[in-house]
Amino acid sequence: MADYSFDVDLGALVAASRGMSSAIELMRAKDVADLVPDGAALGHDAVRSATAVFVERWERGITTLVQDVDELAGRLGRVAMNYADLDTAGQSAISAVTADVRAVRVMAP
Repeated sequence: MADYSFDVDLGALVAASRGMSSAIELMRAKDVADLVPDGAALGHDAVRSATAVFVERWERGITTLVQDVDELAGRLGRVAMNYADLDTAGQSAISAVTADVRAVRVMAP
C-alpha cells in the first residue's frame, strides 16, 4: 500500500525564500562592470575589447539569473504560505471534529 504521508518544514521554506531574496538584493547592488578593471588597467585594445564583450555577456547572464531566482523565491514563499494556510485549516477542522465527538453522549443501558 502506498504511503502518502509527508512533512514540510515551513521554517526551512521561509528561510530559503528569504535567503534567496537577500542574495538577489546583494546581486542587484553591484554591477558586473564594478568587478572588472577599468580600460586603462587592461592596457591592450584587444584585451579591453574582449573584456567588454565578456562583461556584457556576464551582465546579461547575471540579469537572467537574478530574474529566475527572484521568481523562485517568490514562488517558494507562496508555497510556504499555502502550506501554513492548509495546516491552519486542518487544525481548525480537527478541533471542530474533536468538539463534536466530545459533545456526543452515550446513553447508559
